[in-house]
Amino acid sequence: PTTRHLPHTMDLLPSDVLLVIFDYFTVRTDLKAICEVSKGYYELALPLLYREVRLTASVFQLPKLKRSLQCISAGTSARLRYTRSLILEGTAPPPEPRLEPTQLLAEDLNEEEHCEYYDEVTRLFLQALETFPENCLHTFEFISENSISLAMLQTLNKRQKCLKRMKFTLDNDWNRNPANPRPCGEALPIFHGLLALDIYLKASHPIDSSTYMEQLVEAFLASNPSLERLHVGACISSEEFQDEPIPDNFARALSAAARAKPFAFPKLKEFAISNMEFSMGYAKYHHQFIPFEKLQRLSIFSDGDEDTLTDYLDDVFSDDQLNLTHLKIDVQADGNAISLLSSCKSLTSLQIITNLNDFDSFMIGLRKHGEALRALGIAQYFTPYFIPHLIPTATVTRIGEEEFKELCQVCHNLYFLGIEVSDEQVDPTYWVVDCELEQRLKALASIRGLRLIHFRVNQVTRYGYGDEPKKEHAQTSIEMEDFARRVFEFMDAHGACAQLRSIVVGSHFYDNEEYCGGQHCYPRHCFVKEYQPDEMGVPKVAAKQVPAYRIRNMEPDCDLFEFDPLADWVGSLPGRLRF
Repeated sequence: PTTRHLPHTMDLLPSDVLLVIFDYFTVRTDLKAICEVSKGYYELALPLLYREVRLTASVFQLPKLKRSLQCISAGTSARLRYTRSLILEGTAPPPEPRLEPTQLLAEDLNEEEHCEYYDEVTRLFLQALETFPENCLHTFEFISENSISLAMLQTLNKRQKCLKRMKFTLDNDWNRNPANPRPCGEALPIFHGLLALDIYLKASHPIDSSTYMEQLVEAFLASNPSLERLHVGACISSEEFQDEPIPDNFARALSAAARAKPFAFPKLKEFAISNMEFSMGYAKYHHQFIPFEKLQRLSIFSDGDEDTLTDYLDDVFSDDQLNLTHLKIDVQADGNAISLLSSCKSLTSLQIITNLNDFDSFMIGLRKHGEALRALGIAQYFTPYFIPHLIPTATVTRIGEEEFKELCQVCHNLYFLGIEVSDEQVDPTYWVVDCELEQRLKALASIRGLRLIHFRVNQVTRYGYGDEPKKEHAQTSIEMEDFARRVFEFMDAHGACAQLRSIVVGSHFYDNEEYCGGQHCYPRHCFVKEYQPDEMGVPKVAAKQVPAYRIRNMEPDCDLFEFDPLADWVGSLPGRLRF
């Protein structure tokens, strides 16, 4: 809704009813417009305008962040008592082409500039934390490739006693203080009473990572047993330490904790684990620590080359023993994926990366969920990560046209679909040469209620490869818009998917050649369907580019963005679970 939809009779409604109505206004400009209608609306809508505060720090946005903090200290701070969610982005997300200016990444700075930049960001974020009134926050997120500082955790622990949801990155370098050998103990109470915890582990010094992991597990165990969601991710920040068994240290600490206090989280409903590798000896302790049979949402991304955790789940659970409604998995063995599908009673959302060489067996496992599925995202394991003409030995059995048609017929109640397309198929000239994509679009006619399609474009083979010039963002965006418009036109012409109103193309990826190993990906573009008059006044289908948050506001139940195989921003890690 917008302010145009407000009837004059709304003034007669009681304030509690008006609050319910205003709660549907998710666009900030609309909330601001409501505040200008009348004094009564102002008093009701103002708290909604400030209930979530997001501060982003990038090399370009640092002056803007400083100005925002100056405004807060100059008088806006009184309104922060309405704030319930604070999101600090220490690592800015990739810019949306044509909607935002291209941002300089912190990784583009030299070492000295990099340290100065993050020291300044930490200082500003700490200043922001001290500005918010005490005990007003319920949700806190620190989204950054660098660790949250001990000072920030201590400030949260001191000033915000009502936190229920936390998300942050933690490095074992944060507690290195010769004067205090165990300073992190001062901040451990911050975990107490949480309902949701998303923590992304990094290790700059693997030598003492075992103690570091043990302290974290100790903090988990000390937290309130009412924890409903736990997401643990791991990465190693220094290239020379990439072979160190950081995840194994966490698994070892987890297994010891499970033996001492089994089933520590009896109320857990959501569990996600990413970039972890476990030996079978440690994997079994997950079952003692996590009540898998009671979970509603499970995400497993990058379970190692051996699929150890999914192997264990396949061995322990048989048909219909898992009550999962949302499953997101990255699994190399098709058999593990098929077994997990059989173990689940009724899935409403499935996001999967697998080889998918045994398509018939996969469809047998998928068929039992076909009626209930509302969201489906499929990525074949090798397709996004290899360039075929560079690695001719990489064999990829792509889903054929008839197989894709069968998949659409089985999952005919979908609202949201994520599929892979090649960079050639996105090219407007491709539609003249080949009709493979058109055949796949025709197959979508079986999904009458489809509302959103996410076309995940593989790593580009012609996008600035070799001697070819790299495309500018503007050229890429025009190409994406033309592609989305053609899809909308094609579906209208064939009377298919009448409710289709959103198309997403590409991945949430930094277009940084050095960062991407010399390869390039299409940045994510979001489009909504609209009709615009042509020169003769006849309405024609158009694809209007919009920010990603507009899609999220339109489709709050869509979770396709949460499992983008190529997303590399720390805030959109594959498998993450949103607040």
